[in-house]
Amino acid sequence: MDAFSDFERDVCAYNPFEGDFGDPGDRDLSDKMVTAAKPHCECHNCGGPIEKGERHRHKVSILDGELFAWRWCWACCVAMAKVWLADDADDKEPPWKEIETRHGLRYQREAA
Repeated sequence: MDAFSDFERDVCAYNPFEGDFGDPGDRDLSDKMVTAAKPHCECHNCGGPIEKGERHRHKVSILDGELFAWRWCWACCVAMAKVWLADDADDKEPPWKEIETRHGLRYQREAA
């Protein structure tokens, strides 16, 4: 496996919904890195655009009997990988800090 594939595996290993409750019938149908064939409306985390040609994470799940799909931009994927790979003892800031900071961008965009 090459470094790019390792990185993408690390991104998808991060659970963006950690701690959320679900039903026993909930399941993931797909969770992978893809290349955008067209511009997509926005990143689920930061609210920023996902541009044509951008590598990004796309997850499709069935929750409570309904189909849901999410997309995360490249910058948020990098932050996810950092959280997954973090060694808490070596970090000056908590590894999840960048994810939270990027999530705050969504609220700034919505307020503008």
